[in-house]
Amino acid sequence: MNIVLYKNNSDKRALNKTLVDELNIENVRLLDGDNSLLSPQLILSGVNVANYNYCFIPDFNRYYFISSVDVLDNRRFMIRCNVDVLMSFADDIKKLTVISGKAATNFNKFLSDNLPISAKRNIIVKNLTGGEINSGYITDATNNIVISYLAGGATNVS
Repeated sequence: MNIVLYKNNSDKRALNKTLVDELNIENVRLLDGDNSLLSPQLILSGVNVANYNYCFIPDFNRYYFISSVDVLDNRRFMIRCNVDVLMSFADDIKKLTVISGKAATNFNKFLSDNLPISAKRNIIVKNLTGGEINSGYITDATNNIVISYLAGGATNVS
């Protein structure tokens, strides 16, 4: 199996990560287990992986955080990984239509709990004047300030 190692400079909550110092590694051994897709353990030979904190496994088509690196001997390392759901499924997440029916906290008194708001952007901030909305991304809302947020980026609509 082949993997690609990276240094991740982004917050783990970011949808799209900033990945640098790509390193392709061949002949990686996967330790079998019940959780090998979600938290694989890999043995790598002949390369120092101590400075890497992120990887992509093409066979699984998923990105992973490297949670620990153990030195087995002077040539082999075992890395433990945990799937990064946000980066692995970023394209699918970006295509979602997000419906907010309730506020997670009461910090925004303009977000009505009984009025669903739909958005297809990462962040939409729209100040409404005269009770009308002129956006194809927002439906069924009047006399409100509408804020929709999905981690990983920002686009403001004025």
